[in-house]
Amino acid sequence: MLTKQEMILEQQTRILQILHERKQDASQFETDEDVLPVRDQQGLQHLESQLQESDFRSKLINHLSLIGRSDVKDTVWCLMKHTISNTLAKETNWRGVNGKTSMASLQLKTAVIAAVRKNPLTLKASEREVKMFMKRWLHLAVFDF
Repeated sequence: MLTKQEMILEQQTRILQILHERKQDASQFETDEDVLPVRDQQGLQHLESQLQESDFRSKLINHLSLIGRSDVKDTVWCLMKHTISNTLAKETNWRGVNGKTSMASLQLKTAVIAAVRKNPLTLKASEREVKMFMKRWLHLAVFDF
């Protein structure tokens, strides 16, 4: 009985360490309040240029990974809503057809996928699954949900 309690205590200690590390990583991400969600094409281009820097990209992924939910769909939708305004989402689709911005070609797409996979509850999500929910979120953005 004592051994099981010791194991549980070790697991809880490890969980607390992981949470503390994630919180420290995310707290290092400094952003202007106006950066996220991205509201227009100019803001998107600025974010894309910042995402070229690995340090900024890592900090953003850590920051976004704390926003996650309990399943892949909810996590992706929450991250998309947090990163892109509905107005910009209406000007964006997956492939960039009809003069819209292509989400598939953005560094932001890669950051969202990485953030979903960094969430302990969704770390086994496949890239295909995450992309499917991103596409669906963009498709429904025209309805102002």
